[in-house]
Amino acid sequence: MKKRSNSESTNPTVIEVIRYRTGVFDPWHAPLEAAMFEEEDSQLPLGNPARPIFQWVSAQRVMALRESCATDGASVLECVFECAMSGLVMPDWLSQAFVNRYRAVKHFKERSWDAADAFGKPHPTGTNLTARRKERQNGIVVYSGVRTLLKAFPNRAIDKGLFEEVGAPLGLGATTAEKYYYKTKKRMEMSRPKRS
Repeated sequence: MKKRSNSESTNPTVIEVIRYRTGVFDPWHAPLEAAMFEEEDSQLPLGNPARPIFQWVSAQRVMALRESCATDGASVLECVFECAMSGLVMPDWLSQAFVNRYRAVKHFKERSWDAADAFGKPHPTGTNLTARRKERQNGIVVYSGVRTLLKAFPNRAIDKGLFEEVGAPLGLGATTAEKYYYKTKKRMEMSRPKRS
């Protein structure tokens, strides 16, 4: 358990009691506060996706996608990715969903992995991968640049001038930078866990 200073109470917190009794941090059932508490004691390098806070976020994302996994193979793959990236053991329902879709192809019920009953097409027909990759990479930079400027200058308007300033170093016009910003903002908000 985490050591307390003399000024702190000697009574353990609920989070400490749970951790002490189980001996393990459970990102599937722990509240955010427990993940933050565990984060303080983590020996893993910063940014490592197996750190407690990242495991907790991945578990939240997986649970948020549970319902769509029943009908959407891409959601199943997204959940498997989250578990693999963060070193989480898949919940039984996810293991079963993956196995069912995998076997649909391996047992010759479906012709290929992109069949609807397997995992579905990864991208719609006609998707320009180069343009989508550029949008995703530059979208993060634009989003971060806008957030940084708004934090430094809270009264600054979100307008064409802002997007011109952020987009110029990337070779993007204001309209493209604005499009990237809002798409990335929406993606970031969707991936953020819902507070209960």
